[in-house]
Amino acid sequence: MPEKTEHWSRLYGTRMMWFVILWCVGFAAAMLTALPFRLLVAAAMH
Repeated sequence: MPEKTEHWSRLYGTRMMWFVILWCVGFAAAMLTALPFRLLVAAAMH
């Protein structure tokens, strides 16, 4: 029984790791997409 619990905890840890990695990648992609527009607005305001 302890082996099964260890397997599930490892699977859960791996899933959480992938979730965090993909969230960070998505956040970085959103920032890179928004950055040119922000620079354009800053240049227009200047």
